[in-house]
Amino acid sequence: MVFRGLGAADWLSLANAAAGATGITLAIAGASVAAAYLPFAVLFDWLDGRAARRNRPSALGKQLDSLADSISFVAAPAAIAVSVAGFGWVVVCAAMFYCCCGVLRLARFNTQAEKNVFYGLPSPATAVAVIVLALVWPQWAWLWLFASAVAMAAPFKLGKPVV
Repeated sequence: MVFRGLGAADWLSLANAAAGATGITLAIAGASVAAAYLPFAVLFDWLDGRAARRNRPSALGKQLDSLADSISFVAAPAAIAVSVAGFGWVVVCAAMFYCCCGVLRLARFNTQAEKNVFYGLPSPATAVAVIVLALVWPQWAWLWLFASAVAMAAPFKLGKPVV
């Protein structure tokens, strides 16, 4: 069976991915409720982290978490920003830049030696910022995407919150 051997954290990562995929699908369909996926994705991401720390983290779980985050906190916010702003080359290029920086940030996080710090702004925080700002000021969606992308990829250190 496809899902055999998955632990609680893995299932929560898959729920995070499903929430993000729902946001993307709704954005493509032009649904005004596309951003409603975000609280679910954040919740599932938080819960999968707690479950992974409680149990034994696995290599598969680490990859699932990162891939789910790339859907929910990178691809979905980009799709929603383009959807609310309307298709235009500037916003599309900003969305592509946001996706590249977001995936790069997640890959760096997976390979960094220091585990008690973040480098750059974490992708869930940028997702919240991009979506909220794009919904309030859609004409500036390209700017929110670009600024958030730079914040994710920037080399500054942030202390990890204790959860």
